[in-house]
Amino acid sequence: ADGWPLFALPLAGDSPAEVSEKVLLNRDFLSWAPTGHSLALIEGGYRSTWYRKHLAVSDLSGLAQLRSEPSRADLFPAWSPDSRYIAYTSAPEVQTDGGNEAKEAGARRKIWVVQPDGSGRRQLTSDSSYRDERAQWSRDGAFILFGRFYQNEQMQVWLMRADGSDLRPVVDELTPTPGPASAWFGYYGAVGWGSLYDWWQGSPTPGQASTATASPKAGPLPTPTGATTLSEGPKSGPTIAAGDLSAFLQAAAVYLEARETLAQPEAVVSVALQNLARSKGISPTYVKRSEGEPEGWIGASADGAFLLWRQGDKAFYQTWGRGEGDLFSFLVNLAIAFRLVERSGSLEMGFIPANFGSTADAWFLLLRLADGRWQQVWSPLPAARDSWASGGGKVEFVGQGIDAFRLVGPIPRDVSGSRVFDEFGVFLKQQYESEWRRQGDAYVRVTGHIVPTPMTALASFIDSLQRGDKAAAARFAVDAQTAEHALGMKLNMPAGGSGWIGGRQTEEGAEVHIRFFDPERRQRSFIATLVEQAGEWRVRAIEQIPPAPDPGVATSPQSGASR
Repeated sequence: ADGWPLFALPLAGDSPAEVSEKVLLNRDFLSWAPTGHSLALIEGGYRSTWYRKHLAVSDLSGLAQLRSEPSRADLFPAWSPDSRYIAYTSAPEVQTDGGNEAKEAGARRKIWVVQPDGSGRRQLTSDSSYRDERAQWSRDGAFILFGRFYQNEQMQVWLMRADGSDLRPVVDELTPTPGPASAWFGYYGAVGWGSLYDWWQGSPTPGQASTATASPKAGPLPTPTGATTLSEGPKSGPTIAAGDLSAFLQAAAVYLEARETLAQPEAVVSVALQNLARSKGISPTYVKRSEGEPEGWIGASADGAFLLWRQGDKAFYQTWGRGEGDLFSFLVNLAIAFRLVERSGSLEMGFIPANFGSTADAWFLLLRLADGRWQQVWSPLPAARDSWASGGGKVEFVGQGIDAFRLVGPIPRDVSGSRVFDEFGVFLKQQYESEWRRQGDAYVRVTGHIVPTPMTALASFIDSLQRGDKAAAARFAVDAQTAEHALGMKLNMPAGGSGWIGGRQTEEGAEVHIRFFDPERRQRSFIATLVEQAGEWRVRAIEQIPPAPDPGVATSPQSGASR
């Protein structure tokens, strides 16, 4: 759900090359250039499509020729027939998992075009009443067909010229079941337009240009000459029998012990292991290699999680089935990184699982091979409960081996700071960066500091107001009038529950905008504008956001009447 690495496999027999570290498994996120060997793709893991999604162009050597602006979220690339332009969907990036903020983020999607080298970038659609997605070029490159949402509810198909002019509707209603209530969301913002419409390009004839039809009409489809009727295929795939995972692992161990395997690049071995799994009737969710030596591979299938490792010329494996303790819930996730080391005659593993749970917690585990089984030696809880805060954070190794790692996450309990914002869950938070080092069989925090971010400056500003220290609040603002204005909106009154909720952060030029609200009194919703001055972030303005209109009343695009 949160993406896989993308590889290019040359048919000449060369080794696979990694094109991108993480892409979502969505066919509309990849587009081959009609001429040449370039691939336009949407890079970035994490399932929400309004966050960490960037247009890139690769020549399949793994080098991106173009990367889009980091503060935007891009989708649905499509090459023009002459390969001179890429049409795509783009909107300002928003860090959220759903709700009204996600709906507002989707509503800002528009059609853009750019040249493969990043030049000539321009916006083609701009009507704020519509959300525009999935551009498709006509065969002669003169027109672009695209999907539209009216007020994030009604799906339509529109046509325009390649320069963005002469817009006109083609299909007035294309909203799929279950209907407008959820159609805008799709799967975390990815609507399956590919199953709703496509544009037949015809059979190209040399020297003959195609004629774009401005407003195609519905009618019976002609039967192609010489069409072949295909027999209906099987209803389901092969049944996975108990023991298939063990059969795969036994075969994998034999493969890893082969002398020919030892000379293969790591990418070839990983691909071979996945192919071997398929030959045994299973399809692992992933197979990831360890960093450094000894070598190991970790993965998961429908039957459970597994770890393969090689010591000398021998290969070993261990499996974890569903319900076999907490360790399975970590191992079954896509591993961000893990390392195997030999220490005092024992094999140990430092393991960084993918973020998991509703709060996207970052984690680190120390495991040791004892009596032929891997055992958990250390984890942050309960060993480091007060000093570990990881919601929405990340962990990465420091240096070689598994003796040190870095954690970036919210401010932990044992660190003083402005705590007027709720630091729990997936909401926008302050950031605390710390380094952890191993001491015996435990890890302790040796350094740490609050990262100076716009969110931290806003938290300090509001904290000063709530403590009644107007002079301190002014130090976090561009001028004293900003603090006075905030007091007039009663921002010195604390939010209910666990504090203010940081909804989302967006960037426009040198300005950063942060939306936040009181979870118990939603009419207390604000947007703060911050700028950087002399290396520090300061609040330039805060305005209250008017209450949203009643969601039960919408306006019809045809009549303007309520419905």
